[in-house]
Amino acid sequence: MPVRAPHRIAAKQGWRTPVQAAVLLALSPTLAYATCTATGTFVTSICDSGAGNTVHFTSDASSSVSVLTVTDHTAKSVALTVAENLLSAGPPPIYDTTGGPYNQTLNIQGATTLTTPDYSSVISQSYKADRNISVTVDPMVQISSTDGFGGVWVRNDTSGHIVVDSAGIIETFSPGSNSPDGINAVTNLGNATLTNRGAVTSHGYRGLYAENGDSNNAAPVPFTASITNTAGAVVQAYLAGARAINYYGLASIDNQGIIASTTRQGLVAWSPLGSVEITNSGTVTADDDHAIQAATDNGAITVTNSGTLTAHNNPAIPDVGGRALPLYGAIHAAADTSGNVTVTNQVGGQINAPDDYGIHAETTLGTVTVNNSAAITGASGISTKASGAVDITNSGSISAAGPSGTGIYVASASGGTLSNSGTLTGAGVALQTDSAALLAQISNQSTGTISGALHINGSTAVQNAGVLSLPANTTSTIAGSYAQGIAASTGTVRTHINASAQFGKLQVSGPATLPAGSKIDVVTGDAASCRNLGTGSTIPGVITSTNLSASTFVVTDDCSNVDFEAVINGNAVDLHAVTRVDGACGTAANLAALFKPAANLCAEGTASAVQEGNPWTWTCSGAAGGAAASCSAPNAPTGSGSGDGRASVSGNQWVVDEVASGGFIPLTGHPKSPSIAPPPNLIFPHGLFDIRLISGDPGTSATVTLTYPAALPPGTVWMKYGRTNANPSPHWYPYPGAVIAGNTVTLTLTDGGAGDDDLAQNRVIIDPSGPAYAPANNIPTLSQWGLMLLASLLALVSGRRLRRPQAR
Repeated sequence: MPVRAPHRIAAKQGWRTPVQAAVLLALSPTLAYATCTATGTFVTSICDSGAGNTVHFTSDASSSVSVLTVTDHTAKSVALTVAENLLSAGPPPIYDTTGGPYNQTLNIQGATTLTTPDYSSVISQSYKADRNISVTVDPMVQISSTDGFGGVWVRNDTSGHIVVDSAGIIETFSPGSNSPDGINAVTNLGNATLTNRGAVTSHGYRGLYAENGDSNNAAPVPFTASITNTAGAVVQAYLAGARAINYYGLASIDNQGIIASTTRQGLVAWSPLGSVEITNSGTVTADDDHAIQAATDNGAITVTNSGTLTAHNNPAIPDVGGRALPLYGAIHAAADTSGNVTVTNQVGGQINAPDDYGIHAETTLGTVTVNNSAAITGASGISTKASGAVDITNSGSISAAGPSGTGIYVASASGGTLSNSGTLTGAGVALQTDSAALLAQISNQSTGTISGALHINGSTAVQNAGVLSLPANTTSTIAGSYAQGIAASTGTVRTHINASAQFGKLQVSGPATLPAGSKIDVVTGDAASCRNLGTGSTIPGVITSTNLSASTFVVTDDCSNVDFEAVINGNAVDLHAVTRVDGACGTAANLAALFKPAANLCAEGTASAVQEGNPWTWTCSGAAGGAAASCSAPNAPTGSGSGDGRASVSGNQWVVDEVASGGFIPLTGHPKSPSIAPPPNLIFPHGLFDIRLISGDPGTSATVTLTYPAALPPGTVWMKYGRTNANPSPHWYPYPGAVIAGNTVTLTLTDGGAGDDDLAQNRVIIDPSGPAYAPANNIPTLSQWGLMLLASLLALVSGRRLRRPQAR
């Protein structure tokens, strides 16, 4: 760091030399002018106004406190310095730096306007040891400087803390030999703290510059060099927007406002023997360099972004020679000798690097950690390199849009993991690790999607519970092992097929484990013709391994003419194109059915079991991935038109003769309606039921269950029409083999016995009957129902007795 002697600065400004100042020595502790107020002991006190005049106060070297406040003043410049004590003329000159501690404060207030055509506008300098300097610039202050070291230049050549807090409007120009920063704060053996709350424009150099510790000095304890650009503050610089340098200790930058640079970094912090911290919640734009560059020789690096970063490569600006690539990344963090590097892009952050990596993080000796929870868009996404562990977590989005862009690249690592639960896309390669990148595990979580080729060259275990989307005509390689699925989440391998029928494939050098139900998705972008892949076409080796463990697959596609099924072929998984068949309902659908439909259920596909209810329901499943069809048929209308009902038969091999059975029939008017009217005053609410059962075991019983549309009234009995053993002539009688509950009737019918109209054990049961009840005002007495039932039972018993001798 060059040391510019104060006496030469004074000569350049036309200020009085120390010899001249001695004549004007002022020992008053407080000096007051119309626009200048000073506290302390001064050997020079000038408060001239006007465009060509200066404000210059020089405190006595022994003064412990010196304060200068300039308010509503128009002048060329304002300076607060310390009287020199030249010990040797040199060269180089040597000054007396002993003394301290001292506090030197300069306040620029009100509507002060400073315009300097040939030097810095605000100067506060000291060569004394342990002298703390504080400079404050209020919001209405306007400063314009041409040449010099900065619009605001604060410097301690020996030691002491510096604090600069500016809310003013500062503009600097660089036509001469010197290039002024917007604000320059430099000290040795002390903290340099710079805060900008206003607007800074540097047309030829840096916007904000803070430095601590000359490289030739060895500080006994570390100090800090820090820059803060607050919310609403704006910096526009030709070179770096904000630059913090600390030779021994922490160098930090916190940007909450807007910073833009034309030819160099937006934010840059460096320390050879200390840590670097950069935080951005505002907006940083670098037209021809990194948006953020954080560098150490020996120290940790922490970069946190929740704002917007944009870095470009402007072809109109010549590249700076001798610099390591990459040059145009949004974030470049590197520990050249040793140190751990951590880069975080928090929720809300936006990183844009159309000409380079979004994030590059490396260390020669240490670990690298990169966390992305927001958006990274660049020619490439994330690049890392470390001797120790590399841990990368992406829960946001990474898009590497360059023609050969890489989503995530790991050059070297000793341990660590990579976990993706967001989206990762690489136009060239989505994910690449070199052979020196010995990550323990790469995991694509259930919500993660990786689109692009994979080149995993290190012996890393890869797990996929999300989607691996492999571009057409690419071969993704994994040198280690591959497992599809994490816990209960089964992953998907998606292969894209182009117009030349070239597809994406996955080759695993180690073992590949695909559990039952592993998913493969085929994307052609050609639903109509499926890239001319017809039935019988084969896509060989979509997944291959030296040791494949797999069983069943779920294969989906975007083709309308064919479907694909996965076939295990040794240590490979092939895809075969097959004809897709969608399920379709048969003619039984929508036709009223008394009994459970059994025929013509499906026109295409395979029928499921028919579910009982109103309506009857079943499914016709498709083939080769075809869609299933849901089918139904209503119950049959009752004989009286009271609603829909159904029936079922069970027991002893009995089945319904549906041709000869009448089903639900009316009481009169149907070919199978009885020819004799039922007993008077009986109401049949649902008509009659006519059934013919066949093929049962001789002499056995069948159970018939009927379901009516509504509950049967209290007092309902089952009235049967036909012959009995006691009375072989057709007649009406209540049937005791019926159980009535709600809207359900259960009949027990016996071949050749009760309920069988033909009275013969001939494997045929004929039963015309129905539920009946008497109206409320004509309900038969219990004795009447009893007499009817008793007569029926007696007739049945006597019939059996009469027939028994005949059987002999």
